[in-house]
Amino acid sequence: ADPDIGAADIVGFVMIGFGILFQFVADIQKFYFRKDPNNKGKVCDKGVWAVSRHPNYFGEVVIWWGAFVATIRPIQDSGEYWALWTVISPLFTMFLLLFVSGIPLAEGQKLKRFMRTPEARAAFMNYFDSVPPLVPCIPALYKMTPNWAKCLFCCEFPMYAFVEDRQKLNDEGKQPPAEA
Repeated sequence: ADPDIGAADIVGFVMIGFGILFQFVADIQKFYFRKDPNNKGKVCDKGVWAVSRHPNYFGEVVIWWGAFVATIRPIQDSGEYWALWTVISPLFTMFLLLFVSGIPLAEGQKLKRFMRTPEARAAFMNYFDSVPPLVPCIPALYKMTPNWAKCLFCCEFPMYAFVEDRQKLNDEGKQPPAEA
């Protein structure tokens, strides 16, 4: 007989559904934002983009953690605890999005596109300082959060910041000095 659905199953399925919905809403909102010619060169700061700089990636992460949570009970029921290694999937997804192919390719020196005018720079820096890169947070609360807490709880890593001096060296074709 099939086991009954338990709390972990429900939580996992809800997380998967929430992640899919969050990712879908983020993609639709960004599509319509970019479609408007008045938004050229501006940062999307409406809807879910007002609480996360990369809400589509947040949705992706929630999907994979939900899938892991949904596997806990079947693993527990089977006694095959070695299968808990499936945690590698959400961890690997987070690693890629936080350090390799996701946020690092969109932020850091790539933010130069928002620094073309003093007004655009000021608007973006206000957004950057008020909105976390991944985990959604109320902007006013995030803005007053200490940097160590932003890094620990909201994945705000120094490599995501635009560094003016490094950009000048890049523009001149020089290599920035190695960081200590």
